[in-house]
Amino acid sequence: MPRNVVIPVEIIARTNPKMAELVIGLCAGIAAAYMLIYKETLSVLPGVAISVALVPPLCVTGYLTYFKEYSLAWQAFLLYATILVAIILTAGIVFLLGGLKPRVKDLKLSLRVAIGMILIAFFVVLVAIPLSVRTFNDLKDLHDRQAAI
Repeated sequence: MPRNVVIPVEIIARTNPKMAELVIGLCAGIAAAYMLIYKETLSVLPGVAISVALVPPLCVTGYLTYFKEYSLAWQAFLLYATILVAIILTAGIVFLLGGLKPRVKDLKLSLRVAIGMILIAFFVVLVAIPLSVRTFNDLKDLHDRQAAI
């Protein structure tokens, strides 16, 4: 393994997830699900939107893990997980609102869909809490630095 490698700024930028990344994931999920429901839209766009949101933090996780920067790798993985759960939640909501429901009228299946949506919403809230705290602290630090000038 190479030693004394300087980690590029582009990689470090993906190790500090904030609420903006959660919002990006929510928007990517809405856009992708909408495009999949309405066939007149370009069919390749949902995959591109999702891959552009998910691939970079996952690559950064692998890169940092290789260089044994486990703390930073965990932060990059948190960014990946944040975007993933946001996409799943909003895409699920758009599919349900768009009328894509199981064709079979089965109480167990409906219950599983409801439980799945509740669980993913729980995970979105779970990741939103530390992201909100981090975003608030960064804004407070920025305000304090500007006030000191």
